[in-house]
Amino acid sequence: MGAMIRGRRVDRPKQFCRFGEGESLLQMTLVRARRATRSSRLVAVVAESHRAWWQSELHDVPAESVLVQPAPRGTAVALLHAVLHILRHDDDPLIVVHPCDHGVEAEAPLLEALDRAIAAASDRDRDLVLLGASPEHPETEYGWIVPEPGEATRVRRVRGFVEKPSLPAAAALIRQGALWNTFLLAASGRGLLSVFCRSLPQLVNTYLQTMPRAGWCADSLTRLYASLPVLDFSRDVLERSTDRLRVAGMRACGWTDLGTPARLESWLARRRPVPSLASVRDSMLAASASG
Repeated sequence: MGAMIRGRRVDRPKQFCRFGEGESLLQMTLVRARRATRSSRLVAVVAESHRAWWQSELHDVPAESVLVQPAPRGTAVALLHAVLHILRHDDDPLIVVHPCDHGVEAEAPLLEALDRAIAAASDRDRDLVLLGASPEHPETEYGWIVPEPGEATRVRRVRGFVEKPSLPAAAALIRQGALWNTFLLAASGRGLLSVFCRSLPQLVNTYLQTMPRAGWCADSLTRLYASLPVLDFSRDVLERSTDRLRVAGMRACGWTDLGTPARLESWLARRRPVPSLASVRDSMLAASASG
């Protein structure tokens, strides 16, 4: 049974839905990712149970770069799976993590902040650089990032996280200059692996010790996943690694976590007709070239 959106029952996960004439959330995410790299270097982590929907949308991503999880084990396991796959093919890559379950009303502020995060993650400190959205109201269902004091649009150190605060606490976080956690991030591949090794050493050891020399096949990956706990990247990795984190503040852009049908409904109601993501990308590249 699917959720009801605008009075119609949705029969698929939201990332595969097309709203009006535009792209699906997954396609929007792919356009953002291709702005920084070519399709041959994209890696998509998907669920076997969603194959009917992602197979056609990922037709131009190399088959070996579509990582099919046999069972849901949380965001930490999914990201570690991707990081180790990438490191098998590239000694020291820069990785940008793009969740595909959020909405944005104005693309330009997100792309500008993402450029700053990528630049900051490219230095030799090997820190993870998160994108933080400027809060538009005291949201009690989001995760919040508390940065060090400083200019809102600069890349700053992370002091801590607050998950799903009370309404008074959320209002206080706004006054303190806290940001919503978008889960978008940029980091070196080795930097990401190092925080996994420090925060979840048993998971990394289990993964590496059971990995076949030739890489995973469907059967060996199914056996591995059957043995793994469900782990959350924010709670089990990021919150244990604040000394390795920085955050790039993002100007107001109507960012929304579309984790519930109610949020999706509200985002669709607020959303105005906007140029396609490809048009935004092309215009920004043209402006950069002319400058």
